[in-house]
Amino acid sequence: MVLSAMSEEYAVLSGEIENWPCKDEMCRILETANLSLNVGEYAIRIKGFDHFVFREFGGDMNSPCITAETESADELIRQSHIVSQALSAAGLKHRFEVYDGNDELVAYHHFNWPKDW
Repeated sequence: MVLSAMSEEYAVLSGEIENWPCKDEMCRILETANLSLNVGEYAIRIKGFDHFVFREFGGDMNSPCITAETESADELIRQSHIVSQALSAAGLKHRFEVYDGNDELVAYHHFNWPKDW
């Protein structure tokens, strides 16, 4: 859900997945959605989505997390929508909040995690 029209400005994503799959399964989910990946030892980056990263997979690290930021709120809204669709197709309960440079919520994408307004 896009909440307002954006201008080109810095934006960040706050995201959660209720039950994280293992790294290999997350790769399969994203690749099934035709997303190309760069896979490292502890992170998955989506090619073309320069700063959209699934981090801290594996070992004795913390629970995985999602980080994403870009200079364009519109671009981050577009990217987070695509990734949300991929996670939704796999039945992963998740939520993505996109905030603009003024710290205002400008988009909310989710699967079975409605925003409690």
